[in-house]
Amino acid sequence: MPFARKLSLGLALLYSGAAGAQSVRTTTPPGPGAPTKYSVPAVQTMTLPNGVKIALMERHTLPIVSARIQLDAGAVREAADKSGVAVLTASLLSEGTDKLTSAQFAEKMADLGASFGAGAGFGSAAASVNSLSNVFAPALALAATAVVRPRLDQMDFNRVRAASIAGFER
Repeated sequence: MPFARKLSLGLALLYSGAAGAQSVRTTTPPGPGAPTKYSVPAVQTMTLPNGVKIALMERHTLPIVSARIQLDAGAVREAADKSGVAVLTASLLSEGTDKLTSAQFAEKMADLGASFGAGAGFGSAAASVNSLSNVFAPALALAATAVVRPRLDQMDFNRVRAASIAGFER
């Protein structure tokens, strides 16, 4: 078979396949499925003797526990000449405890497979911890230590402050 005939046959087959593919694309997609049912768990609230309020929602579908400590703090509580103190202080909570350096604190959290974070906004400051349920007690204890007895090292403060300022300058 001469080359021109092979080429013509190949192109004809190619175009016929493309035409068939176009007709498939114009069909109507299936409709949406039925919505899944979801019920929001009940919220249990309590107040500790020191006045800290706790809200608890339980879902037992996964072996994961998350806790958030929310405080009545934040930029709204700052003095006019101390702008940014709440955010800077919250950032320092991840830098260790009175007995653990930043690296030691991070390593202990990692050993537990847990995560810890803290932040502050206009009206509140918060710290959170997430872990598997079987190691939640030690993860929460470590997080509580970071909140109650933070390291607040001058070198960490200078580094976090410089990083914050650099972020604003970008």
